[in-house]
Amino acid sequence: MLISVRIIRFSNHNFERILEALMLFLDVLA
Repeated sequence: MLISVRIIRFSNHNFERILEALMLFLDVLA
């Protein structure tokens, strides 16, 4: 999770894409 936060901070312009990917990942786990 910390790594994801670091990636989001590193590339703010890809925030929406990362959020979408994270939601997809959580959906797969659920």
